[in-house]
Amino acid sequence: MAGGIQVGTTASSPESIKLDKQVKEIAKSLIKKKSNKYTFSTGHDKRKPIWPSVLTGCKPDGGLWFNENMEINAAFEAKHQNEKGNAIERHAKNLAVCIKHQAEDFKYVTFMTGAGSRPDGVLDRYAKTMLYCHNAEDHQEINVLHPRGLSFFLSEEGFTDEFIRSIMDQAL
Repeated sequence: MAGGIQVGTTASSPESIKLDKQVKEIAKSLIKKKSNKYTFSTGHDKRKPIWPSVLTGCKPDGGLWFNENMEINAAFEAKHQNEKGNAIERHAKNLAVCIKHQAEDFKYVTFMTGAGSRPDGVLDRYAKTMLYCHNAEDHQEINVLHPRGLSFFLSEEGFTDEFIRSIMDQAL
């Protein structure tokens, strides 16, 4: 069977829907608490464009958190993938847009679940590669919130709301 989204299918699975919902709901709960420091946006698309030159969507699940200069201070993403799929391609697209508009203390935090997050699984290998490419040498560990740059949290079985909330709150 081919990986990725096939004709007549979607990228959603019960597990991905659960993780997306967790990150979105926790982001919503943090908006009021953090509104004095950040401007929140659900992302960029044709209906709500943020940047005129960005011709593709950029809608991380936990939204975009902007500083007073409208630079992205934080973005939160949820990705579920088994051994096949295209979660990493969609992640890379959002990440590229966010990096273009990042603040000095930019944080891009991603919660990854599913079989692909096992050691040496597709998500694990992707996370390690992105950390190598984008973070300083001393900030390349997985399952650690780094002070800036990328952070990846991987758990095959998923995360509790309390864990996700704690990481997102610390990042902001």
